[in-house]
Amino acid sequence: MKKTITLLSLIFIPITAFALQYERQSLLYTDAPFSPAEAAGISVLTSIDAVNGYPDGTFKPSRTINRAEFLKIALASHPSIRVSSSDSSRCFSDVKRDDWFSQYVCLAKKREIINGYPDGTFKPERSVNYAEALKILGELYEYTAFAEPDAQWFAIYVQAAKNHKTILPIEMTYDRLITRGQMTRLAAAYRAEYEGELDLYRSMETGRSIASSSSSQSSYTEFSSDISSSSSAPIAENNEFELPIESQILILDKRYPIADAMLYVRNKDAHIRILKVFLEREARSIKKLFISDKQGNQIAELKLDVTDWENETWKVELPGGTGSFVISADEGTPIVIEAEIRGWNDRGFSQDWIELKKMYIIVEKAGAPNETYQVVPSQAHYPVHQTATSKVINVQNSLIGTGRVLSGINQQMAVFTFKGEDSGGLSRLQIENLKFTLDKSEDVSVSNVSIKSDGTQKHTCSQSSDEPIIIECLAIPYEIGGIDGVNRTIELYADVDTSGSMAGDSLQVLLLNPGSLSDRGDVIFSDGTASFLWIESEAPISSGKVWVQE
Repeated sequence: MKKTITLLSLIFIPITAFALQYERQSLLYTDAPFSPAEAAGISVLTSIDAVNGYPDGTFKPSRTINRAEFLKIALASHPSIRVSSSDSSRCFSDVKRDDWFSQYVCLAKKREIINGYPDGTFKPERSVNYAEALKILGELYEYTAFAEPDAQWFAIYVQAAKNHKTILPIEMTYDRLITRGQMTRLAAAYRAEYEGELDLYRSMETGRSIASSSSSQSSYTEFSSDISSSSSAPIAENNEFELPIESQILILDKRYPIADAMLYVRNKDAHIRILKVFLEREARSIKKLFISDKQGNQIAELKLDVTDWENETWKVELPGGTGSFVISADEGTPIVIEAEIRGWNDRGFSQDWIELKKMYIIVEKAGAPNETYQVVPSQAHYPVHQTATSKVINVQNSLIGTGRVLSGINQQMAVFTFKGEDSGGLSRLQIENLKFTLDKSEDVSVSNVSIKSDGTQKHTCSQSSDEPIIIECLAIPYEIGGIDGVNRTIELYADVDTSGSMAGDSLQVLLLNPGSLSDRGDVIFSDGTASFLWIESEAPISSGKVWVQE
């Protein structure tokens, strides 16, 4: 049995709705330019006075957003809501009448959009996750949807957003905290859908400028001054692949191997006549698919199957006969599927998930054009990949060898250099969180850990009391973690006490876990649009200098 839930209907005071303006308002902020997707949301919400940024002129799209800020933006972005100072009151025990957010929180409570916590608090400083954001916006725009009776509480709001196509066009868990940039994208999408302009807004997210009028007649022009991209993705030829293919972070506007398999044929050599590739889900950031050999030589380009309404099937039909790609009957023949990823200017976006589900292959026996049969791929590797505008590709220890451990305040314990790669577009690569493991002798004491980069202030890190000792540096500011060029060096300092130690006692700082798509790693970075919880690396990622007591 299914249930239908109608999201809370609100009584709004009708006012004149502003026509959406798609000018590039995001450039008004001093930390611009932003990624095209964030710039789109920021521009729309700035033009309707739903967001204003910080007093220093910045917007800080990579920061998380708290409950008070979220409600303010959500209410201010709706075309028919008017919030006034008369809405302010002490509506929760931790909300005072003179708090700047009181009018937004109390109006939302009055309209039963929020209920607060069982202890009577609202917790305005608490960060908002994706599910909560969808819930509030769904209530505001009176979305309706169906959900199973035993579904999670937020399933109804997720389905409603999917039905209206206002859900974020990226893969993201619903318990994950959202950033200010993601919030603007969500709120702008809900508003654009309300105005009947969602398609125009989505085009703007991909890097197009939309000249909008009050009559919603729009023209499209490509951005050219702020977003640079290569003319085409490189063709991978004579560049042997390392098999098996593993999960990767795929940079926009580049070409990557995404899957591989072995083909075995009967008794006699054969040629591929038909190849179909089925994806687990539509991957809108894929521009082209290719089949190649292990040496990187392209065999053929696949085309999207227009009969598949889900856009999950790609296929190619090849001529047989002499000169065709040969599958040897004597031994297995490896094949590789490559993907060319769209650029920002070509509707590519971060955190698109790309994964093959299966392949269907028909071969023709060499010298026998009428003898065809199906081959089932063996030893197939279909890993999951994510797209991004930039990524961390290498982490190196910058202090080599061993050294004598020094007792004292503010001792340098480790220096790591992070190397990045980007697509040449509007990426904003930044190390957001780091988790270090401290390997030390029992009689060596470490406290007051912090990190810094060249010329910056120190950023305080937390330290666990149990073994192994974990040092976590969270919410690293851009001036420390931002990778503006190719590299960023981050130094780790602490107070060290060796008064009770003996000769041979040591300490070392390590980055151990690279993480995976399902496992949170020790290095978390953002490409300016989304956060990534893993990097491509072997474990350990990097081991710091060993400090030894003499």
